[in-house]
Amino acid sequence: MFVAGTARIALAGDPTSLDALVTEALARNPELNVYSAEIAAAKGGRRTAGEWQNPEASTEGGAKIVRDYHGNTLGDGIMWTLGATQTFEYPGRVTLRKAIANHQVVLAELGLEGFRTALAARVRAAAFRATLGKAKASAADEIAKRFDELATVLSQRPAAGVAQQADVRIIEASAIALKRRPLEAQREMHSAIYELNQLRGARVDSP
Repeated sequence: MFVAGTARIALAGDPTSLDALVTEALARNPELNVYSAEIAAAKGGRRTAGEWQNPEASTEGGAKIVRDYHGNTLGDGIMWTLGATQTFEYPGRVTLRKAIANHQVVLAELGLEGFRTALAARVRAAAFRATLGKAKASAADEIAKRFDELATVLSQRPAAGVAQQADVRIIEASAIALKRRPLEAQREMHSAIYELNQLRGARVDSP
């Protein structure tokens, strides 16, 4: 069902706004959520790109024995050392690292926006295909019933010649062929619904 001004989908139950489906897909699409998390991680890397490295402290303990030239022990005792190191980087390297991180975030955000646009387009296309498939299934089912009724009526009439019998057989064959059309249209509709549910992060069999 389509309402002038705002497209609405009515495949099962209450009609659903097409914009609402797009909004739901943008909020719940699993792949989009993964990309958003990767961008958040890239932004975290950008924040740490310009930070100084943390200082490192080290300790060491042991024993020490002092002897003279003749090997006589002069004394012994416990020895321990404590040290600290801090890495200093020249400004050019920090600036370069920050520029690389910023560039990665910008590229990632551009890719995410492109994916959001493509996702919205796919949702709209799947919704329209689902609605069109339903309309085609209804129309094909009505046409198949009309042909079936016509073939039944003609087959009940007395035979008036070979030509009439041939026409009846042609109509019967056409009725049989037309009965496949609703099934094909329903398959198209369900395929579009499955894709739409996958895009919006819902169960595949959701109506």
